[in-house]
Amino acid sequence: MSKKIGIGYSFKEKSLEKENEVLKANEKKLKESQVALVKENKILKADKEKLEARIVELEAEKVKVEAKEPTKADLQAKLKELGIEYNEKATKEELKALLPEE
Repeated sequence: MSKKIGIGYSFKEKSLEKENEVLKANEKKLKESQVALVKENKILKADKEKLEARIVELEAEKVKVEAKEPTKADLQAKLKELGIEYNEKATKEELKALLPEE
């Protein structure tokens, strides 16, 4: 322990008090940061859940789009790919009839 000099404290005691005050201030800042991080984490979790739900919606829409009725151009491309000749002026239904059944 340090010796008291007169009425005041020794230099060592004064420096320890200052250091203690700094540490308490740092501890308070850390606690405030922790609270802010916890709040931000909750927000991010909620955002993540919303995004995951949106992904499910978009994947469902993608399946619908992929299952959609093919266009005349799609049918013509498929017929060309299969090497099947067709009339360029044929209707969509006529082109469908030329495609082999899957």
